[in-house]
Amino acid sequence: MTRRTVGLALFLSASLFYWFHTGQETFWLDSAEFNAMASAAGIPHPPGTPLYVLLCSVVARTLPIGNVALRVHLLNCLLGGLCAFLVYRLAVKLGGVPSAGGGSIGAGGVPSAGGGSSGAGGCWARRVEVVVGAVVAGAFALSPAIWFQSIRAEVYSLNTAITTGMVLLALEAGERAPHGQSARGPLLLLALLGGLGLANHHFLTALTGACCLVYLLVNSGTRLPLLRALPLAAAFGLAGFAVYLYLPLRSLDGWKMWGDPTTLSGFKAILSAEAFHISVTEMPKAPFLVAWFMILEKWIDLLGFPLFLAGIAGLCILLARKRAEGLLVALLIFAGGASKAIMYLDLDNPDDHAYFLVGLTALAAAAGGLLLQVRGPLLCRLVPAVALLAGLASAAMLFAANRTTCDLSRFSGPDFLNRHFQERAPPDALLMPSYYPVHFNHLFFREVEKRRPDLLYAHQSLYSRFQGGRPYCQDLVRQSPELAPVTEEYLSTGGFPVRSLRELSKHREVLLENDTMRVSADDPRLAPFSLGDSGLPVDARELTYEGPGVLLAPAAGREVEETTSQRSFWTGFYRDLEGSGGLHPELAKLLVWFHYRNALLFVNKKVWRNALLEVRMARRLEPDEQRLLDLEILLEGAL
Repeated sequence: MTRRTVGLALFLSASLFYWFHTGQETFWLDSAEFNAMASAAGIPHPPGTPLYVLLCSVVARTLPIGNVALRVHLLNCLLGGLCAFLVYRLAVKLGGVPSAGGGSIGAGGVPSAGGGSSGAGGCWARRVEVVVGAVVAGAFALSPAIWFQSIRAEVYSLNTAITTGMVLLALEAGERAPHGQSARGPLLLLALLGGLGLANHHFLTALTGACCLVYLLVNSGTRLPLLRALPLAAAFGLAGFAVYLYLPLRSLDGWKMWGDPTTLSGFKAILSAEAFHISVTEMPKAPFLVAWFMILEKWIDLLGFPLFLAGIAGLCILLARKRAEGLLVALLIFAGGASKAIMYLDLDNPDDHAYFLVGLTALAAAAGGLLLQVRGPLLCRLVPAVALLAGLASAAMLFAANRTTCDLSRFSGPDFLNRHFQERAPPDALLMPSYYPVHFNHLFFREVEKRRPDLLYAHQSLYSRFQGGRPYCQDLVRQSPELAPVTEEYLSTGGFPVRSLRELSKHREVLLENDTMRVSADDPRLAPFSLGDSGLPVDARELTYEGPGVLLAPAAGREVEETTSQRSFWTGFYRDLEGSGGLHPELAKLLVWFHYRNALLFVNKKVWRNALLEVRMARRLEPDEQRLLDLEILLEGAL
């Protein structure tokens, strides 16, 4: 049973496991947008992630199975399997089972300075190494941090494979140098992989690259080879990063939804994702140390307590026995947590979990450090059993805890609401969603599934964060010339184009996603339930409920149907949901959000009975939410 055989088996089994749990339809958040961009070879939201989009586009256009979403999901399943394989290799390399002479066996089978392996003891040690490494990597593969990223369209499984590969190459260079072997090859591959990673998720790749650079400079054997290879390594890195040229080249064809990357300032805005810096600069943040404690607590959930402890123990052994390698792992763990501790924390968000993957990968693989205790007395030889048992225990706990959340094959996801919303839209309407994850699903339905070709689409913000919305408005008018008055009013005033939309509604109904958040009712007790935003700059009396959306300035008589529309939509929706297999937790979160905003709409209109109905539907999904309970009590009093 060789390392290569076990690694291949782990890759295939993890990929098949993810494939079994993926969905045949798109998901929400960024997944629907990536699926749509794969089909259209478009440009997703900043920073554009061109490497992932190009890979998805190739897969979407060449694989002869299923629909576009399923093909892209298969790519992510394979990338998730690759992550499991690389964590296995990393755990084995960090363990580097010592031989009888006191040295260690490198990943390539080359004995380190301490001596060579010996007979049955060395063979037993290698078996332990393989089994423990596979179990640790298998437990990591069941962490929802990587599991959920590997069953839907997202950049993070590719990013994790790249960053783990970078660490392995840095360690490979560190192993070769003391034995007189050239470290040039691993260093150049590390640079190329780093450049490609920067063209996928530059923030997390740059953090990993910085940690690898510190390791190579601290390691006396690699310092000189690194300095000698630096000019050529920089060229390799730039070659990988050149994938970013896809953005301006693709925009020559008119794809400028997120800004205009054909200009230097536009390219910089997309590359730096400056429109999303709100998560670093403006959103509320916990103090750094407080955030770190919150993150560590979440890491225990994401890895399982036994594997988390084994990782900490393995790190301590690494720092004592392999100082440079231990420093690298410690830096990766710190960088993986600090990358999110400096931002707004939303620990229930799967994208936040993905930011932790640099640290979680290093922490899980650090359990391999326990393999350094294979030599010596019987008590020390039992230490690797701790890693083995920790991996098995965490694997069982993680699978039991996350098999519902991380299963998209049997449960209806948030796109289920989008489909009903779209199907209920009036004929030939202009549909203007607001919440970006919902907008991405509509984008997928339009670009890939070609559903409801009679509808026009425009994002409610008109992409105001991206170069003032001008590039998006240009694309919008190119696709739908009759929206020119809407974009002209928006660009000239900088505000929501209410006047032109009212004019448009005279011959084409305008369906908005309900974005009514500020409570304007007279009762001051209702003020705490406002979310603080101004919402739509429209009087609530101009809005009429239509499915989960609202019609702007509806035709005479439509407002009479408001209560009927509300009840018939949700009755049909929940009936269909019950027959579809089940409710995914992410859909439950989205529904609570929609119900709450709908309740605020009806509060503004002083239609208390309808507001109470929405609150009660939200409380069925989230019964312990105090805000919902308080609002329900107030509305019952109003009735």
